[in-house]
Amino acid sequence: MAARPDLYVLARLLQRLARGDACGRGELQTAARLNYDLLRKYLDYLVERKMVARAGQQGRKELFQITSAGSQAYRDLPAWLDAWVGQLP
Repeated sequence: MAARPDLYVLARLLQRLARGDACGRGELQTAARLNYDLLRKYLDYLVERKMVARAGQQGRKELFQITSAGSQAYRDLPAWLDAWVGQLP
């Protein structure tokens, strides 16, 4: 991903995955409110940083799940956003 990621999009993706069950791109696309191409870039970004892992296939559907690093990031992100972004004028 060339541009900086939108932290709110990352939070929505991690929030959906933090429910505990692996899910496919369609479900993540709906949760993050992204088009398919942008979703792919965000998933690649999260997989490269080991916050999300590919969890196999269900038929033709590729599944993703959150990792322990992703869970930690999800726990830290809301506090960080409130502390820093909430202070912007």
